[in-house]
Amino acid sequence: MTSITLEDSVVLPVKQLKGTEPVETLDLSNKKLGFLSGIVIAKLIEFNTALTDLSLNRNNLVTEGAKAIAEMLKFNTALTSLSLASNNLTNYGADMSGMLAIARALRVNAALTSLVLRSNHLNAEAGEALAGALKFNTALNKLNVGNNNMSDEGKQELWDSVKGREGFELLV
Repeated sequence: MTSITLEDSVVLPVKQLKGTEPVETLDLSNKKLGFLSGIVIAKLIEFNTALTDLSLNRNNLVTEGAKAIAEMLKFNTALTSLSLASNNLTNYGADMSGMLAIARALRVNAALTSLVLRSNHLNAEAGEALAGALKFNTALNKLNVGNNNMSDEGKQELWDSVKGREGFELLV
């Protein structure tokens, strides 16, 4: 199988996602991808050793897509840059379970160095969970959580968690 079509006639490049047709960078931004595509993408790249940079900005992966991405992050050892900006990962702040799953996955992922979670309705709970993950994750050196609903306390926890980490870029 070379491609699969799920939502809104968007064709997912299966061989590139699996790594059988290796690419280092893949941009699937603005494709109107939903949670089903998020689940498929996460499963396909779980053991891809070629893909290092994945952008899924401005889709609609929602909570279920976030959970699938989190599961993939536990196993993928090649992906160093992941951008999930504007994906409604928390269903407009009503359900943080997908975001909390991503934070838990970051505790064990040793490959990801850059993560963009901008504009996903993240709240203080998400900030606290990410701060907790950063205490265990030493690979991540760039985190963008700007334009979210995070309280000053959540932002401060994030700042405190990376205090003293040389070169860490935190955008809140």
